Amino acid sequence: MSAYPIITSTDNNGRFYARFPKIELASVEDGMSTEALIEKAKMKIAELVRIGKTDDFPDRARYPKGFEKYKNDTVIWIWVDEDEEKKVRKNITIPRSLDRLVKATQLNLSAFVTDKLKERFRV
Repeated sequence: MSAYPIITSTDNNGRFYARFPKIELASVEDGMSTEALIEKAKMKIAELVRIGKTDDFPDRARYPKGFEKYKNDTVIWIWVDEDEEKKVRKNITIPRSLDRLVKATQLNLSAFVTDKLKERFRV
C-alpha cells in the first residue's frame, strides 16, 4: 500500500489521462503537509505541461482535458488521495514563470513520457 496523500493527474471523472499514464506527480514524505505536497506536484505538472508543448504529440490538443488556460497561467485539476477511500479535487495554477523553468529538462522528460506511452499502449 502506498503512502497517502498521493497526487495523480486525472480528468474530472477520476480517470488517468492516457497521455500521462499513471505518472505519480508527488507522494507524501514524513511530516509533509498537503500544501507542501501540492507545491511539490506543481513542478512535476509544469514539466508535463512543457512536454505538451513539444512536437512529440502533434495530433493532440495543446492542453489535454483538465487543463485550461487562464490569462497567462495554466490551471490543472488534480485529485488528492487523503486516504484510501477519500479523494479531494483541487485546482492548482501553474504560473508561466514556473512553466519556463522546466525548459532544460524538456527532452529528458519527453523521452520518459514517450517510453511510458509505448509501454502502456504497446506502440
